[in-house]
Amino acid sequence: MIAGMDRLELKGTVRPVENTTETPKSSRTMSVLVATKRPEMLAFWPQLLAAQDYPDFEVIAAFHGEAFTADHEAAARAWLGERLTVVRVPGECVLGEVLNRATAAAAGELIVKWDDDDLYSSRHLSDLAEAHRESGATVVGKTLEYCYLASSNRTIRLGMASGVHRTMTGETFLPPGACQVPDPMVEMNIYAESVAGNTICVSREDLLQLGGWQKVPFAADTCLLQNVLKQGGQLHCASGAGHLVLRTASGSHRHTWNISDTDLRQFCIEERAGADAGFAQVDVPDALL
Repeated sequence: MIAGMDRLELKGTVRPVENTTETPKSSRTMSVLVATKRPEMLAFWPQLLAAQDYPDFEVIAAFHGEAFTADHEAAARAWLGERLTVVRVPGECVLGEVLNRATAAAAGELIVKWDDDDLYSSRHLSDLAEAHRESGATVVGKTLEYCYLASSNRTIRLGMASGVHRTMTGETFLPPGACQVPDPMVEMNIYAESVAGNTICVSREDLLQLGGWQKVPFAADTCLLQNVLKQGGQLHCASGAGHLVLRTASGSHRHTWNISDTDLRQFCIEERAGADAGFAQVDVPDALL
């Protein structure tokens, strides 16, 4: 059972993802931003980051609010050691400002956004670095392909070119004043109008030229993607394999992304019982099973 997972049980038939590509010898340095308000998730995301096979990355953990203690920081550092930098951010700051403060503390050439409550394979950072290098796009990320729905205890696979990607960035789910994403200008399976916000990878230089993260209370990732397209940049969507979004209606994994499980299921093309990490090709550390 995963700590902090509202009694969610993962299937125990997880197989490691095959390492089919070598990590590039001249890898770019990477900073992984984790904005978190939930101390209970410290039993979760540090282990997944500690399992990453990418050779040169740091973790900037933005502890948002007053709930975190020195013991919480020590718990994260027990997994991540010197890779970890903790930034304390007052609770009154909105998410966009939290991410900006984390970015200011980052030293990596690439900035990656990592959510504290989702599953990522051990090759996640390597996959993003490769996609960024090969595509030449301003922002790369993974498609939203695999989702665990606690309401039905099912893991679903979404159509990679489905309308859910347009729904993700639709007006209904954005803060007031956010702009609409234009129609895709090129093929969806290579360059896209959106990527999963919890997989964003962008160079630090490009992020700063874009003005950083908009100071919004939620959907800061979506606003960044819209800003990229508005300024003529490109988004590249890699395969969603190795990434599993976990959705519950309440508790640690309650999502601020305002789309119902019923709406998500409209785009389902395949499903499995339970939280099936193997189905999503996510190799979960044994300690989390």
